[in-house]
Amino acid sequence: MLKVNRRESKYELLRILSMFMIVVHHFSVYGHFNDLKNSIDVGTVLLYLRPGGKIGVCIFVMISTYFLIGKSFKAIRIINVILVTFFYQIVIVLILSSWGKIKFNLGMLIPNYWFITAYVELLAFMPALNAAFRRYKRYLTNEIFLVIFYAFVVLLHLTKILDSNNSVISFLNPMEFIDFTLLYVITFYIKDKKVPDIIYWASFLGGVILYSGAVFNYYSGFFSGIYNPVVIGGTNASPSVILCSIGIFGLVKNIKADYSWNFVNSCAGNVLGVYLIHENEYLRKYVWDIFNNGSIENGIQMLLFALFSGVVIFFVCCMLEYLRKRTLGNAFKKLEIIVEDVIGRIFGRSTYEE
Repeated sequence: MLKVNRRESKYELLRILSMFMIVVHHFSVYGHFNDLKNSIDVGTVLLYLRPGGKIGVCIFVMISTYFLIGKSFKAIRIINVILVTFFYQIVIVLILSSWGKIKFNLGMLIPNYWFITAYVELLAFMPALNAAFRRYKRYLTNEIFLVIFYAFVVLLHLTKILDSNNSVISFLNPMEFIDFTLLYVITFYIKDKKVPDIIYWASFLGGVILYSGAVFNYYSGFFSGIYNPVVIGGTNASPSVILCSIGIFGLVKNIKADYSWNFVNSCAGNVLGVYLIHENEYLRKYVWDIFNNGSIENGIQMLLFALFSGVVIFFVCCMLEYLRKRTLGNAFKKLEIIVEDVIGRIFGRSTYEE
C-alpha cells in the first residue's frame, strides 16, 4: 500500500539499486575470470560491470549527504554504523575460525572496510562542511569552484595511478574521504540548483560514451596513455563515474513523486548490512568461490550469471540484516544510547545545532 511519508521511496529504491550495483561490481572484480584481453565478449561485460560499483558508491553517498546537508549533527548516526560494523566483523570471524576456515587472532576483530572508514569520516566532518557551505554558499556553489575542485581531485588520482610506488603521494591515504567530500560538494550544488532533466541525461550519456570509448581503446589500442577503463571509470572520482552518478541522481531527484512504499523503505534500511556481510575481507573469498565465474566463456552467460549472483547475495545478506534487526534491534538501540551518553560525558553534548 502506498502512502505519503517523509521517506520518499524513489531515493530508497535508488539506494537499493546502488548497493546491488556494488555487489555486481564485486562479482566482476573478485570473480575468478581474469582473461579480459583474449575473451572480448566476456571481458567487455566485466569491464562494463566494474564502474557500476563506483557509481553505486557515489550514489549511496550522495543520497546520504542529500538528507544530511543542513541538519544538526547526531553522534548516534556514527555510533550505529560503527557498532553494526564491529558486530558483523566479530560474528563472521568467530564463525569462520570455529569452522577452521581461518586461524584466529585478536587483530581480526578490527574491521577493515575502506568505505565505512571514509563514510564515518564524512559524517564526522559534516558539521564543519555544513558550516563552511552555509557561510560561503555564494562562492562554493559556483560552477567555477566545482570545476577547480574536481580538477584537483582528478589530479590526485592520476598522480596515485601513475606513481606505482605511491612515493609521491604517500600522505594521501584518505583518498576516499577526499572523494566523498567532492560528492558532498556536488550534492550541495544539486540540492541548491534547479537543473532540467536534459542536463542530467547529457551527464549520464556523456559518462557512458566516455567509458565506452575507453573500453574500445582497451581492446583496439588505438590511443596509448591514460585513456583506459582504469583511469576513466576505475575510481570514485573518475570522469565517467562522476558524470553517470550526477545524471542518475539528478534524474531521480527531478521525479515528481513523494510517495513511500513501506517494503522498499524497509529493504533499503538493510543495505548497509548487505555491504558489511558480502564484502567482509575474510568471508568474501568463500562468497566468490560459490559464485565462481572462471569457467564462463560467453558474454551473455556472464551477464546473466552476474545478475543472478547479485540478486542471490543481495537477498541473503538483506535477510540476515533483517533478522539482526528483528532479534537484536532493541539491544543495539540501548547500546547506542549508552555509548552516546558516555561520549557526551567525555566530550560534551553529542547532539548539537550547527
